[in-house]
Amino acid sequence: MDNFNLRKYLAEGRLLKENQYTYMNDNVLDMDYDKIRAYISTKKGDEFADDFIDGYNDDFYENVVRFFDKNPNPTDEEVLNFVDIEIEKEREKYIPAPNAPGGIGLKEEIMVDTTVMMGGDEYLKPMFAAPEKYGIEQEEVEAIKNIIATPKMPASKFLEVFGDYWVNIVQEPGGDAGQIEQGLEDHVKGGMLSPEEAAQIMIMYWDPDGTDYGDEEKEDILKDFQNL
Repeated sequence: MDNFNLRKYLAEGRLLKENQYTYMNDNVLDMDYDKIRAYISTKKGDEFADDFIDGYNDDFYENVVRFFDKNPNPTDEEVLNFVDIEIEKEREKYIPAPNAPGGIGLKEEIMVDTTVMMGGDEYLKPMFAAPEKYGIEQEEVEAIKNIIATPKMPASKFLEVFGDYWVNIVQEPGGDAGQIEQGLEDHVKGGMLSPEEAAQIMIMYWDPDGTDYGDEEKEDILKDFQNL
């Protein structure tokens, strides 16, 4: 047994054991989210459980990945202890999780091109050359340059940076959502994002805590991007 490779055997599913709250998903041990939902319902109620499993709870699904990294073959008790800790955390920020429920969790957040989101080269280059023609102060020029200095940015981070830029630099009511929407449309048209990804980001911007938009409204947003 000197050459026994535990990681190899775990990866192949040979030593992994399904329990009440786990199951084999494409040879990878994952949580049974329907049973986890039912368990959470007994603790927090059906509405909380549905929101926690189906909603925009990226932190939880990322922590599931970390949990299985540390516990490749957990017992039911270990799974429920993990869930108990997670449901008591203060959920301040939600990020759309396209593979929730089920799956091993988000491994990488959706990235956006900051230049495209800030208007694209066709707008930015002439504006940088002659900002006075666009009625833009140098402070705003520098703020935009600082944003696009990072070419690619996680969507949630960009929305945070953009929000600070709009509140502190632009200081105008309205128009911010329109710029975000236009940038996402340009991403979809350029093949940089799928309509589903763009819709997730738009919903993240309009409904950051995941409480205001219902399924019908989310579907309408998705259709808008699908129909570009």
